[in-house]
Amino acid sequence: MELNELDFDFLFLTETWRENSEEMLEVDGGTKMFLSGGGPHQGVGIVVSKRCWGSMQDVVFHAYSPRVCSLTFRLANKEFVACACYMPTSWDTDEAVMEVYELLDLILYSRDCVNRLVLLGGDLNACIGQMLPQDDLASCGTCGWGTRNSRGSLLMEWVLEHGLQILSRMKQSDFDHDSWTCQRASDKSLVQIDFLIGAMSFQTQDTWNDFALPIGLDHRCVHCILHLPVQRPRHKSDRRRGLKHWVPYLDREGKPGLFQSALRQRMSTCSHHSLENLEGALMEAGVRGGSCSKTCFKYEPSATLRELRQHRRQAANSQTRKLLSFQIRRQQRRELRTWKSMKLREHLQDSSMWNALRKMDYHTVKTFVQEPHPNEFAKMLEELFSGIATEPVKPDIFTEQMFDLKELKTAIGRAKLAKAADETGLTAELLRHMPDDICNDLLLGGKPYSKSCQKH
Repeated sequence: MELNELDFDFLFLTETWRENSEEMLEVDGGTKMFLSGGGPHQGVGIVVSKRCWGSMQDVVFHAYSPRVCSLTFRLANKEFVACACYMPTSWDTDEAVMEVYELLDLILYSRDCVNRLVLLGGDLNACIGQMLPQDDLASCGTCGWGTRNSRGSLLMEWVLEHGLQILSRMKQSDFDHDSWTCQRASDKSLVQIDFLIGAMSFQTQDTWNDFALPIGLDHRCVHCILHLPVQRPRHKSDRRRGLKHWVPYLDREGKPGLFQSALRQRMSTCSHHSLENLEGALMEAGVRGGSCSKTCFKYEPSATLRELRQHRRQAANSQTRKLLSFQIRRQQRRELRTWKSMKLREHLQDSSMWNALRKMDYHTVKTFVQEPHPNEFAKMLEELFSGIATEPVKPDIFTEQMFDLKELKTAIGRAKLAKAADETGLTAELLRHMPDDICNDLLLGGKPYSKSCQKH
């Protein structure tokens, strides 16, 4: 009932105290609840609002234990993994804490989550407190309250290891004493043990703590307003529809049967035959009956470079990270020079690979061409277009002989392959695999395209 009064996108719950090991509920109003329970005085969950649920795709929920659950989904063309976590309390053993961290490692390093944006929230029962001079401010933030304990140091090491940041500590209110999230029942002391952790791509716009759920909790709700920069989608007119490097799908007989059948089917549905309809039919049949393979070169870092980057993420102080950054820069430049030289030696003799080799250059050099004097340019145009201004007389009868099928096939066969498409997206490969009945329609003597061909 209280959820209907809140304005949120995602809500991470801890200590739900529910008996079922896995539950998926829908609250009045369209809010979705994913709960993982089964343990006494434990249980976690993730709540998604109706507003956000309508834009989510490929949603998968996993209830791992009463302390950890995850929700993978796709939102705004990006892949996410959201985890709710309830860490063991101070009277539990350190082995129990390490088991939860190992479970989180298995989730984040799994095949389905390794390339997703991480968002983790819950009661972590670790006090980081105020920052120390050797701490990484970019990952752990400065807005803390309380005194750091051993489990707070362990949490900071885990955050640095995975390249994450504690979002709820990045931009707190003007009063640092308002950063506490829990009032201990034993000594009534104020501590900060509830956090929201996410990938470095997230930007914290605002964060605050309050009693948003008035149900007698000793914890305060942690609010975070996050911003995730995304690339603006290109307009449809900016997308190139060309079918360069198009290759047809071959049947068992080695013929482009799917492309030709799709072309015949598309042309049979056209009531009026014209070159425009043929161009559209070729594009549609090309997409259905073939594929485009684009040749590109992708640089892969070596094991040494990956190890240096891993050491930099795990470095404890800024001086060590700075030294490792210089080593990574030198190593990457050395590997790039070697990689470019190797690719040039392999493919420089093949002219069809020159466009792909050109994209390997990360730095472009601007060239300045000296423009001619305006008078000289005007004089050149005058000499170029001088002559009789009368229009040429068109003959009443064409003297050229019409193409036959053999000549048309020969002309299409002479067209160069693997070239850029025209303004409609067509390439020479599409024309080369056309069936003979469609080629006959292209001839000037044929009825369906005779008038349109003469006009073109």
